[in-house]
Amino acid sequence: MLALLAVGAVTLAVVAARRWGRGGASGPWVLLSAWLLLPHLGLIVLSWLAFPVYVVRYAIVSLPALMLAVAAALRRIPSRPVGRVLLLLLCTASLTWAVVAKRQAHKPQWRQAFAWVSERCAPGDAVVVSGYESRYYLERRPLPPGVTVVWQVEPEGRLGGELPGSARVWYLQQARWAVPAALARRATARARRDFVQVSVVHFELQAAGALARAP
Repeated sequence: MLALLAVGAVTLAVVAARRWGRGGASGPWVLLSAWLLLPHLGLIVLSWLAFPVYVVRYAIVSLPALMLAVAAALRRIPSRPVGRVLLLLLCTASLTWAVVAKRQAHKPQWRQAFAWVSERCAPGDAVVVSGYESRYYLERRPLPPGVTVVWQVEPEGRLGGELPGSARVWYLQQARWAVPAALARRATARARRDFVQVSVVHFELQAAGALARAP
């Protein structure tokens, strides 16, 4: 995605510079460039300064600018046979990519993961939750009463609270987040269930055992 933004920024900058050099109106292109790039750049800067929040759908406000830029580019394709073939290939490739992407799930399945844990956890258990989007789903599907929730506040593994002395711990792990050191030291992984971009690992505070895949 960053590479695509870089290519888009360079392309729009070149177009605006050429129109400026020819005495044409570059204002619309500058506005289009800002509309397209600023939402993404703002999320990237916020992720760098504070905490990771860059998700493509958060910058959906820039989608109309992208469509306008694509439309402007299509208008510049020559009407000769070569141009028509190029346009046909471009449309075919875009449609193929859309169909393939639609068949694949890209959104983390927090709802399914919380539902799976809710059916198996019991009062006295602890649930360690990673990720920044997870709080939204937990607020809409609370865990059973008596279950302690501890948040993982950093991808490297730091917890936002003390891990209780529970016999069973359910760890909801977002992709690319590390198991908290406090959990790894005190517990042994017993079972694992994988969802899209989210895994649930069942830990127990007892003797070491092999990691099995949960039913």
